[in-house]
Amino acid sequence: LTVPAGEVNVTAVQGLATPPVTQTVTLAPGETHTVTLTLAPVWNARANGWLSGEHHFHLNYGGPYTLEPGALIDMGRAEDLDVLTPMLANLAQRFEDQPLFAYRHVKAKPWIIWSQEVRAHFFGHLGMLNSSALFWPWIWGPGYDVHQRDDRPNAEALDWARAHGGMNTYVHPVPSEGPFSAAAPNGIPVGFVADAVQGKIDAIELACLWSDERGTTDLWYRVLNAGLPMAITAGTDVMNNLYRTMAIGTTRVYVHPDKPGDVTSYFAALKAGRSFVSTGPMLDFHLEKAGPGQVVLHGNRSAGWMLDLHSAVAVDTVQIIVNGAVVETLTGLAAAGSKRYAGRVTLPVGGWVAARRRAACATRRVPSPSTTASRAGWPTPTCLHWRSRCWTAGASRAPERLVSGVPGGCSTLPRSGTSRHSPSRSWPSRHCDTWTVARSASMTRSIVGGSIPTCATTRATRSSRRASS
Repeated sequence: LTVPAGEVNVTAVQGLATPPVTQTVTLAPGETHTVTLTLAPVWNARANGWLSGEHHFHLNYGGPYTLEPGALIDMGRAEDLDVLTPMLANLAQRFEDQPLFAYRHVKAKPWIIWSQEVRAHFFGHLGMLNSSALFWPWIWGPGYDVHQRDDRPNAEALDWARAHGGMNTYVHPVPSEGPFSAAAPNGIPVGFVADAVQGKIDAIELACLWSDERGTTDLWYRVLNAGLPMAITAGTDVMNNLYRTMAIGTTRVYVHPDKPGDVTSYFAALKAGRSFVSTGPMLDFHLEKAGPGQVVLHGNRSAGWMLDLHSAVAVDTVQIIVNGAVVETLTGLAAAGSKRYAGRVTLPVGGWVAARRRAACATRRVPSPSTTASRAGWPTPTCLHWRSRCWTAGASRAPERLVSGVPGGCSTLPRSGTSRHSPSRSWPSRHCDTWTVARSASMTRSIVGGSIPTCATTRATRSSRRASS
């Protein structure tokens, strides 16, 4: 680096697990100085069987600079990422970088596997991960100059992705808090509810630069309480070739595959919900011997849980959640480090159990490139947390089984709200959180006892957490 003479502060960080390290040096004009910084991660995810993935970003998105896919290798290593799925997407009527879809880098990490974002503004945007073929058209419906009168549901694209070996996601689905507000339902993609009920959605993008994690969590909880299994994923939705953007992996998902060295095993585990999402703190949650995405047998009883919390920043609270309701709140971390929690929870006859944590909002790693939250600038990044879940199964198919995500929650899924692409929409602030989802492979959709109580929704405070290379 070439810097002005005088006092210089050099700060380094890698991914989410390393607290920042800073060294100050004083340089005379023309002097060269070597700075060595030693990073000490609070947790080694890989050593514990977890791989980290960034599943929504765009390598090139207009502007004067163009990147080649190989540039992502150093970016991924700088952010300690294992799996990258850059997305092809339109820029207005331009469909660029299509030849890059055939590029794959899977002999060494980070793996790079191209994916696609399909955008029907009216129905909601889709992410199609690890599909072997591109869907056409990339865009359609109201809001576009081309394919404006094309009349097709999102389900057509979702079916295409599955038929070509991919997995489906709804990306940045909820732009703000309170999507179920009685006064003004807001932001739920028009196509989401129908696609969820038909089982066409593999995962919901729980955290993203352009969406609200608390609002998205509300939607996700309602889906689980309706007995619809749905995994979680995450991505920043940044444009790598733009120089004023946050780093990839600032929002990421951690996945626990059976074979950490196998791409197919990774995506199978992601689809099965063996994961947690984070923009800061990391958690490893177990209900008895079941981890995220797994099943606990025999409901309607007390069961033990254990949670390992790791964070490079302070964490306010840790919460245990059953069917969307907070049943226990615990003290977090005053500073970077790790902490183990253990306790017991009463398992419902059917439903799901989760753990989530909140990061303190006082510490900001890297300031936002813009102090405004308008379309002209980047939203201010702040911190949130998320959850690990283990499901409980309802009574009709297996009354003695406990499978996460079954009935016992909200009676109805919400009516679709306004499009996230409303012309008057302003960019929301961002938060930092960690989620884990555990699901059952055989979930029953029957109603326990013939009734479904109203679900209690929860909110998570945000805190600032940023990772930079």
